[in-house]
Amino acid sequence: MTTGGLGKVTRHIWGTPEGVRFAEIARSLGVPEAKILIEDTATNTGENLTRTRDLLARERIVVRSGILVTKPYMRRRVFATASKQWSEVDWLVSSPNLSMKDYPMKKLRRSG
Repeated sequence: MTTGGLGKVTRHIWGTPEGVRFAEIARSLGVPEAKILIEDTATNTGENLTRTRDLLARERIVVRSGILVTKPYMRRRVFATASKQWSEVDWLVSSPNLSMKDYPMKKLRRSG
């Protein structure tokens, strides 16, 4: 499952919703198309979770555990939001191993 529309940062640098871009990456890494669901309208963390939950419910997919992948500085907020918005799921949070000092440079290299 990939999620995200054009958020606060990406609406200024991408013309494609985050969920669509992340699905493209998943495909390029060998994830079969039939295994990818895309939510492409969320504009913040809360919407990422609630819209994903609603899409999976419509597909009759029950979630008991999940892995949230985010920016390093967002780990705590994402975990807190997920625990509040979708409390019945056992969450793990992952992010690239990147220091706050190195993050701005990594961000600049990717957006260019």
